[in-house]
Parts: sequence; structure tokens; C-alpha cells
Amino acid sequence: VATGGGAITIDAGTHTLKTNGYNLSSTFAGNGGNITLKANHIFINSGTVIDARGSGAKDGDVRIEAIVDNKNFFGGFLDLDFIDVDITIEDSVTIYGGAVDIVATANSTSVVNPDDVGGDEILALAIDQGLQTLVGGLLETLSPFSIAVAKSYADISIGSAVIKADTLNVDANATISILAESLLGSTPLAIGVGDTRATIIVDADIQVETGAYFTADVLNHMRVTADAGAINGISVTIAVSVLDSVSTVHLTESSSVKVTDGDMVVRAKVTDQTKTGAFSSAKDTYNKSTDAVNTNFGTYAEGNRDLEDGAVAFAFAIAVENTIANASIDGNVDVNKTDQTGNVDISAVVEQLPINAFGLGKSRSGVQSVAGVDDDSPVDKLAPGLMRNVNSAKQSIGLSLINKIQAPIINALKKVLPKGEDLPFDAGGAIALNFDSNTSFGAMKMEKLLMMVMATLLI
Repeated sequence: VATGGGAITIDAGTHTLKTNGYNLSSTFAGNGGNITLKANHIFINSGTVIDARGSGAKDGDVRIEAIVDNKNFFGGFLDLDFIDVDITIEDSVTIYGGAVDIVATANSTSVVNPDDVGGDEILALAIDQGLQTLVGGLLETLSPFSIAVAKSYADISIGSAVIKADTLNVDANATISILAESLLGSTPLAIGVGDTRATIIVDADIQVETGAYFTADVLNHMRVTADAGAINGISVTIAVSVLDSVSTVHLTESSSVKVTDGDMVVRAKVTDQTKTGAFSSAKDTYNKSTDAVNTNFGTYAEGNRDLEDGAVAFAFAIAVENTIANASIDGNVDVNKTDQTGNVDISAVVEQLPINAFGLGKSRSGVQSVAGVDDDSPVDKLAPGLMRNVNSAKQSIGLSLINKIQAPIINALKKVLPKGEDLPFDAGGAIALNFDSNTSFGAMKMEKLLMMVMATLLI
């Protein structure tokens, strides 16, 4: 395909794009045309030449992108997101251009993106947060369980190719958003499983004028919360989260990078924003005929109840996280500037940040487990009338419907579980376990560093 300075755009959508050795040329005596390739899976096959040079003026830009930035399935109490994008540039490929961007993005955080609403970012954010918080939360509340599983893989592999450009940006991004929690707190079982990977492997001969950037970034956003009251005076909640995350940038021994007048960045980064919590509460439900009636609630006063009516609450929260960030250069590097030595920035970062609460503050992160037996909150004690109004508000937004949907399950459990009055004791227990492994490694072989320094000194 040759356009004589005109732009070339090939968009394969969600399919696979293969060049099969064909050349793409937008060269011209004036400005070169831009060349853009889009697909979920892109193969620049051996023998292909992508040429966007302008003979007498500006070179055209080359952009190769594999981007998926929408959730696959959004079902409230069951969320499944599996995104896999990749770009493979095989051996014996040549790419000429001005700004050359090779970008792979797997992002499952949003239901609605700006592109879906005419580019309006504020409107997209409002709709997306509304759907996920309100609709998603209510759907999760309809079920006694909430399960979210997400996988995002973004992989870039550049073989023994030749890339000549003004600037080169190779960027792999993998992002997940796991929300396994209910809006009204009636989910005794919550499970979240996340798997993310962003990798860049380079064997190529790269020659650029002003900068070479290789970045693999992973963002894991996870909220897994189990929260429920009691059935027959017994409450058990379980929250389990599992997260496996890898970010890798590796310039192999076969690679060579030369920057004429600029800097070089090699970064592997993983950011975790995770919260796993289990909250359980139980109050005895057996009342003697001599108990006094509490007119605020239409039930019997807590102070007159038999202490041996029996109530049991247990909460279990377990989080397992394994995170690896690896940035390394094993090939030849020659980075220069016209007035000084160029900078080579190599970093491998694993960081854990608190979860933002709707942009207004920070909510708890980490692992938390709470169980309470016959333990009134301050609001219960100080403002029973307010609590009655809150309960009425919950009814108005669908709690009665939720109770009807869950009624068959609850009635079945009532028949199986022992009753509170059968237990001559109150018991509560909470266990929180956090298994968190974080590894970061950034390195450049010393002999390669010496070669770079010597080359700089000789100029």
C-alpha cells in the first residue's frame, strides 16, 4: 500500500490484524503521511516495511495500537471481565517515522467511556459511576453473594526489527476494577479475583533522535466486601480476594538503543488500591413474654432481654496478593545530548495507595474484619427515630423487593440453621488474614553501562 504522502489507517476493530509481509508506505517529497494500525491483536509480520518519511520536510507519525477500554460483562452480583490485547513485531521488520507509538491497553474499569457519549468526559464519568454504584450495588444486593473476576493482559513483543524515528514510545497498560460488594449490606459472601499483566520485550535495533520510552504500567483497583445481618440469630460473612499482577520491561541482549539528542526511560510499575472486608452482626431474636416493648422499634427492649437468648457472629476476611515489577536492560545503550550526557532512567515500582471515596476523601484500604453481637451503634442509641426513617428510606428504594427475592433462600436457611434460643451463649469472632508479596527489580548490566559511558566520553 503506497499513498504518496496520504494517511494510511487500517482498523480491524476487535479482530486480528496481520501485515503478512506487505509494505505500508506514505512517503512523499514533502511531508510524509501518518500511518495508523488498530486491532485487538496486531502482527507486523516478517519482511514488512512501514515507511512514513518525508523526503524534504516532516516525517509522518506511525501509531500501532491495541486498545480495549470497556468492561466485558457487567451483572452486578456477577462481574466477568477478560481482556487480552497484544502487539507482535516480528524479526526483519523495518519502521520509519516521526513519532512512533506502539501502545497496548487492557482496561476494564469503565462501563461508559467518553467515546460513547460524544467525547464528554464529565458526562461519561457521571453515567459510569452511577451505573456501577447504584445499579451495580442494587443488583449485588439482590443476591446473597457477589463475585467479580477480572483479567487484563497487555503484551508487546518486538523482535529483531529496525526502528528509526524522531521519538519512540512503547507503552503497555493493564488495569482492572473489581467491585464485589452490595449497596445495602446484605451480601454474606464476596469473592474477587484479579489477574493483570503488562509486558514489553524488545530485541530490536532502535535509532531515535529525541527520546525512547518503554513503560509498562499496571493499576489494580479492588473492593471486596461481605456484610450481612443474622438469620436465627446467626451471622457469618466471608470475603476473599486474590490478586496476581506482573509488570515487565526487558531490553534483551540482542537489543540496541541509540538516542542522538534526548533521554531514555525504562519503567515497570504496579499500583494496588485494594480493600477486603468482612462485617458481621447478630442480635438475639428470642423474646420472653415478660420483655418490655420498645415503641420506637415495635420490638422488645434490649435491656430486658435474657442474656442467654443466644447470638453468634463470625467474620472472615482473606486477601492474597502477589505483585512483581521488573525493569531490566541487557542490550547496548547509547544515549546522548548535544550539550551533556543523556539520562537513562530505569525504575521498577510497586506501590499501594488508599482508595479514593468518590473523589471526596480516602476510604480504608487493606484487610478488615469486624463481628459484633448485641452491639448497638451510637446512632441506634442516640437517634432511634432517625434509624426508623433510614429503614423507611431503604424500603422506598427497593429493600422490600430485595427481601422478597431473598426470602426463599432465607427461609431455607432458617430451617437448617440452629436457632438463637437453642444456644445458651453469645459468641463473636473476626479473622483477617493478609498474604501480600511484593517484588520489584530494576537493573542494567554493568558492562552495558560502561559501554554507554565510554561512547558518551568519546563524542
